[in-house]
Amino acid sequence: MNAEALEHSKKKILIVDDSDNIRLFVKSILERNGYETILAKNGAEALRLFNSSRDISLILLDVMMPYMDGFEFLRQFPKTFPNSTTKICMMTAKGAAKEVKRAVNLGAHDYIVKLIDRDILISKVETLLEDKKVDEKFSSITTEIDAQVTDLPIEHQIKIIELTEAQAIVKTKLQLKEKSNLTLRIPALDNAFGKEVELCFRVVSEQKSEDPDFLVFKLNILGLDETTQSCLREITIKGLPFGIEPESD
Repeated sequence: MNAEALEHSKKKILIVDDSDNIRLFVKSILERNGYETILAKNGAEALRLFNSSRDISLILLDVMMPYMDGFEFLRQFPKTFPNSTTKICMMTAKGAAKEVKRAVNLGAHDYIVKLIDRDILISKVETLLEDKKVDEKFSSITTEIDAQVTDLPIEHQIKIIELTEAQAIVKTKLQLKEKSNLTLRIPALDNAFGKEVELCFRVVSEQKSEDPDFLVFKLNILGLDETTQSCLREITIKGLPFGIEPESD
């Protein structure tokens, strides 16, 4: 086992999916990267397994399952284990923004869209378990980008001042609550994506601000599929035609 695998070897992950193929596929990726895994076919079985193994660090949770689906698991889990600090990441073919919002509003920490890409899976797991610092792992662009918060009752613009394929740093006059979720409409990315871009985010922490008129926050991007993450990766590495440039070394 290599050094990186040894680093992860104490982390136990519960994989919950009614598909034998998905469970075994995710299990093989995680175990090759040094994680220990436990498997469940539905939410009810997952609750029983969690009760007998409280050292689980992360739950990878499908949405559509018999007996107890992922959304019902999210409702039952905090009632059954109110003091748990275990992270939950949804994994499902339902990639629509409304499904992401519903999952994170019920307590999910992140979201991965099937078909599951190996690199995205490991990136999500490492980020959620803080096995690697995300802001040291990815290239970034550091030009201000206008964004519109679309899930507030009043119109509000914020500025993205740094963007990676997994996180954003934003400045705003709003006081954002840690662990809250928001959706940003980002017109500047439309050409690169070939469509109107809305991304879902979770507030991670408040950062030091150099401008007394603005607050600065770090956000995690939620619900990335392979296409979206690949496009963000290309943007942050190569820059964009309208003037956003990658961060120089």
